[in-house]
Amino acid sequence: MFTRRSSILLLLLPAIGYTCVMYTLIGRTCSVDSYVDVDYVDLGEPRRRRVLVKQPSPPSDGSQEIFVPVHSEKVMHFRGDKAHGGTLSSDLTDLTKRKPSYLFNCTNISVMKLKKKIGHGVSKQTFLGEFQGRNMAVKMVTRHIHDVKTCLENVRGDDATAAAARSKCYTYSTLKLMKEVLLAEQLNHPNIAQLMGYCVRSEESDSTDIAEHGVVSVFELGSRFVLDSLQILPWPVRLRYALEMADLLDYLQNSPLGSLVIPDFKEGHFVIVNSSLKLIDLDDINNVEPACAASSFQGDRDFFECEYSVKCQRALCVGFNAKENLKNMNRLIFKRLLFPLTFPEVVVKEVGQLNARLDLLSLTAAELKAQLLGIQSRAHSGKR
Repeated sequence: MFTRRSSILLLLLPAIGYTCVMYTLIGRTCSVDSYVDVDYVDLGEPRRRRVLVKQPSPPSDGSQEIFVPVHSEKVMHFRGDKAHGGTLSSDLTDLTKRKPSYLFNCTNISVMKLKKKIGHGVSKQTFLGEFQGRNMAVKMVTRHIHDVKTCLENVRGDDATAAAARSKCYTYSTLKLMKEVLLAEQLNHPNIAQLMGYCVRSEESDSTDIAEHGVVSVFELGSRFVLDSLQILPWPVRLRYALEMADLLDYLQNSPLGSLVIPDFKEGHFVIVNSSLKLIDLDDINNVEPACAASSFQGDRDFFECEYSVKCQRALCVGFNAKENLKNMNRLIFKRLLFPLTFPEVVVKEVGQLNARLDLLSLTAAELKAQLLGIQSRAHSGKR
């Protein structure tokens, strides 16, 4: 028995010794008080160090401190309290941007009062909300919208299966509302309606009580945009609107998410906010350009040619989205804003030529903006 135990101990001695050595080395290299985890990632770029710092105890003033992971030797510091959201502070100004700070979130959105319905679309409803005397546009999915109502009418029964089916009727519209929130968070342009906050707390969509509703978004409130009113505006105002829309098209073409397209240009998708024309409906926007093929073969049913004579690159019609936006914006808005005979005589001919180029889609949004700025300057100065 003694011999067997001795043999086992002899076999375990190397493992025990190795463990002791490693434990000693780890203790010297990574002390117990260290909260830093170093992670090197080689992606063909210079190695980046990720610093993770544990959250300290709350400070005495009642606010909460959170340390955010960043790829750097330095740590971004986030400080805020429940009443005021929070702000990011960092000396990495060239590498990071401030975290979006919204007026509303799940902690306070329920105190807003819904006064009346002001909009009714296919996938969501918009209500007039009031908070501390300030009016907002509150969006949510309800049983009264077209898509949900049609789906619910096709569900019969009161069993668990029917209840699950009714719940799924809200899914697609809710996802579209969440997509709109994500787009509004990532897009930043003065002619896109500002997101004031949102709350995603559950999948509940049957109730219109803002304190119980699952997904709610809040946008700045605008007045109704009426197309026919554009033609009676003074030419300086119409020219300013045209410049705003040209700048918006240029931004959509070169957005952080790629070239974006608005598939459905409608009068109701725009509002007037502080005398500016703003896009308020974002849920149908996407960055998908049509597929194509660089060459075709006889009998190839998957071959698609690109519209607007844009080039087929990487199996995509690159430039389609920009042309589509320009065409639809011209049809809906530019034709009403840029009626030549309503402008000063010194620029009538130039406005007419610009209209012809818009009809042919022979210019980019950036070129349109530059030409409009020239027209504006000459119209005000009275010189050709």
